[in-house]
Amino acid sequence: MSRPFVWSSILLALITLNIDAQEREAAPPVDAPAEAVFSGPQIGEPIAPFPVQLLTGDDTGKKIELAADAGEKPTLIFFIHEVNRPSIGLARVLMNYAATRKADGLESALVFLSADKTETQAFVGRASGALPQRVPVAIASDGAEGPGSWGLNRKVQVTIVLANKKEVVGNWALVQPGLATDAPPVLAAICKQVGGEPPAIEKLLESPMRGPQRGQQPRPGGTEKKPE
Repeated sequence: MSRPFVWSSILLALITLNIDAQEREAAPPVDAPAEAVFSGPQIGEPIAPFPVQLLTGDDTGKKIELAADAGEKPTLIFFIHEVNRPSIGLARVLMNYAATRKADGLESALVFLSADKTETQAFVGRASGALPQRVPVAIASDGAEGPGSWGLNRKVQVTIVLANKKEVVGNWALVQPGLATDAPPVLAAICKQVGGEPPAIEKLLESPMRGPQRGQQPRPGGTEKKPE
């Protein structure tokens, strides 16, 4: 075998290896499974006192403790970390339904997590027609993160916690809340605690308490526990 032929073969092999390496580097990464997102106390954990200040109604400005005031009753708390159409739209539908279950023992509250109480109060005044009716609307007294004992995650847009006898039975941490995807499991969990069959979303959208529904984006997530 001639020496020029040997060197040509070696050079060709090196070029091939270099091309293969470049192709591997340029290849798009394989999608990794989405990491679980957590916010707030998880199923089976107790709920600690949560101080808030009411923003609506005759008791505007009054400070209350959500967990303490609810006692042993089933309690739904909807936390809004980021105000946008999807988060407000989901809150309106779920909390308006929660208001209809108060006679069955369900306590509920909508809580804004914000460092600017003045701006949040102004927003609530401007958007009163789009917010849930007949449920307490409040702002967390401890600012944008709420009490440290609750472990709320500022990277999500919405956290929903359902508790019974001061123990968490459902938790939904939503990065991109969407009505069609996220409302049904919460409605089903509520009904498991207070009875009845979960209503269809279409039925809730016909409610006279609803506001305009636009801009929802799907985002699955959350866990819930059946009542004992």
